[in-house]
Amino acid sequence: DMYIGRARYKFGARWAATADFTRITIENDGDTVSVNDSETNTIGAGLRYYSTPTNHVTMIVRRTNGDYPNRDNPSAVNDTGYDQNDYGVEVDYLTGPWKLEGGVAYTQREYDNLSDRDYGGITANFSADWRITGKTGIKNSWRRYLRDIETSDATFILVNTFSVAPYWKVSDLVRVEMPLRYSTRDYEGDTTASGSTREDEYYHLGLQGTWRPTHNWHLALAYEHIRRTSNQEDRDFDANIASISAQFLF
Repeated sequence: DMYIGRARYKFGARWAATADFTRITIENDGDTVSVNDSETNTIGAGLRYYSTPTNHVTMIVRRTNGDYPNRDNPSAVNDTGYDQNDYGVEVDYLTGPWKLEGGVAYTQREYDNLSDRDYGGITANFSADWRITGKTGIKNSWRRYLRDIETSDATFILVNTFSVAPYWKVSDLVRVEMPLRYSTRDYEGDTTASGSTREDEYYHLGLQGTWRPTHNWHLALAYEHIRRTSNQEDRDFDANIASISAQFLF
């Protein structure tokens, strides 16, 4: 379950205060995996400056509290909770055929008991939408983030994802897109001092089309091929994913 709230209060012609709240609850039915149930609450506050009505920069501070309610005591790799702080800057900029969005932040996570599993680092998320013509364009993005993992030979994963997605608006009702993505995942924070660091690479090739038969209905077809290679044995794989979706807007 996920609950999200956002608010913005503008004062003066160029300044605004922002606030956001996110609560995520994960519950597992099986008794053997209920130890992974979690509750996270994030509160954020920011100060935004508008250079134009559509272009702005925002300074953000966020505080996250994570709790694992079914863990009475920590184990070697499973803690009972954590606190995380994020400090960053976010930018939205529109000029000519370009729409630029993104931000950079510093993330620091501290666990309640297992301090040797604490981690921190720079995170970033940037995207650039280049509208070449009225019907064609290219979406480009780069995302760098940290993800926790509960194993003996790593405390977190550093993920870098680069993507390019050319698109074509065949008509006002039909759009075709071909997303291409490349990702690296580095398993960091080895607490065993073994020096064995896992590194994975992901290659994504996709094709998707959307159709709007009416103003309310959006239909989509998508196909994606994924390949993973790893520096550890027996971790390579290939996958093919096809999907169809329908969305009704009211």
